Amino acid sequence: MPPFDNNNSFSVSSPAVDLTSYQTIAGSNAAIAAASQQVSNLIAPLQDQTQVQSLIDANKPNTRFVLPGLFNRLFSQGSSGVGYDFMEWVSNVGPATQMPTMIFPFTCRLTQITCKYLGAPTLPFLCQGTDNWTVKVYSVPTGSSPVFGVASQLGPDLFKWDAALNNTFPSTNYTLPTPITINAGTEIAIVGVETVTTAQLADDESEAQVCLVFEYD
Repeated sequence: MPPFDNNNSFSVSSPAVDLTSYQTIAGSNAAIAAASQQVSNLIAPLQDQTQVQSLIDANKPNTRFVLPGLFNRLFSQGSSGVGYDFMEWVSNVGPATQMPTMIFPFTCRLTQITCKYLGAPTLPFLCQGTDNWTVKVYSVPTGSSPVFGVASQLGPDLFKWDAALNNTFPSTNYTLPTPITINAGTEIAIVGVETVTTAQLADDESEAQVCLVFEYD
């Protein structure tokens, strides 16, 4: 017979139930459902995997790296007209008509260049009139000797030092408005082109250090 109290009221004892864990699970499930809905809302406008990959690629940060270089014995052509200074990547080459080059194993983009004139206190940059020194990128055909005669300019000029910098120790920090794309396997050289009519860019012992900033996906 069920127990009755003195007032003929029926009562049943039952163990206490802790609902905390059930509430936590319910809350987690709600959060997961909300997150899933947000993902669905993002993916819904995308019609196929190509669009999904495009979205991923567009938001992926680019990787940068820096390569140093050196122009040794600047303006060593030593006469009026047009002369060429070849930047050394890791070593020089001989004879003087050959260019030090670098072959890139993957596609990348040249985005920035810095250059500092390194001359003794008595050897500033001397430039007058229309004389100038313009730094450019050149590419060399695969399998050919890396001489300037077979090279072709790649992209726009990087920077120019002219008479406005006469008798100074110039430096440049230039970011390209449109990066220069260098495809995998391309062999390039960095060349300083001397254009002189007054022979002011004469042979001296000065150098210039260079940093080239590249990025790739």
